[in-house]
Amino acid sequence: EELVSGDEVRVYAGGAHPDLCLRVEMVRDGEAPAPADDQTTALGERADSLVAAGHLDEGRETYHRTLELMIDARDVNLNHVGKIALGLIYSHLVEEESRPAAEIWHGRTGNPLLDASVKQVLDAGSLNDFDLMLYRLLSAELHSLGPPAQAEPNVNKLMQNLTEEALKDDPQLVPLLLKNWYLNLQEIYEGRPPNSALTGWKVLCGRQPRPILPKVLQYPKPGPWALEFGGEEIRLEPEPVVQPVGGEKKTFWQRLFRR
Repeated sequence: EELVSGDEVRVYAGGAHPDLCLRVEMVRDGEAPAPADDQTTALGERADSLVAAGHLDEGRETYHRTLELMIDARDVNLNHVGKIALGLIYSHLVEEESRPAAEIWHGRTGNPLLDASVKQVLDAGSLNDFDLMLYRLLSAELHSLGPPAQAEPNVNKLMQNLTEEALKDDPQLVPLLLKNWYLNLQEIYEGRPPNSALTGWKVLCGRQPRPILPKVLQYPKPGPWALEFGGEEIRLEPEPVVQPVGGEKKTFWQRLFRR
């Protein structure tokens, strides 16, 4: 369900505050965004590095700690949550764990922050170009796990668009995309894809100076956390001060944590 300004989001966070409620505030294009949280960025980068080095469990734990850090700071940037969701999907697919990756991708984790970030950040293209490309590449792999009648056109459309864009903007990435594209189709058909499924792939392979030899799926790592986002920034912030009946003024956070 889409979040809008003024919504409250209740999220299981664990620790000292297992049932946490946050309020949505949005920063529109053209408005000054809130300053970046250096700790969040550093911890998110650490999680990316751990996953890239093959320390997948530790990397996933660090992603979750990054989310908890934002919650503890009472300032959740949904774009950063989208980075966490992307990193988690990436880490599971690198380990060939398609089920947990698909749960995040479909927004079915049970964590409303992660689930909202997939629709409102990843699907909306609100991350930087590096991360958007990676998300589309991972999405093609997840599409390939569905029924062939839906999976083939989804994979072909997504990968053809991605490859054509890379031909203009980042030609050195094209061989990797073409290899993954073929392997996605091979996953769908559990073997060599039929010629009818390879029409677009063959056309783009013909533009390459060397033969394309697909062997294993490969993914570039996520982009730096410090890069600017591609769309509006969405931040989740505490509610304003309220006046309890017969008592002193307390902020939402004071009421929540009894401070």
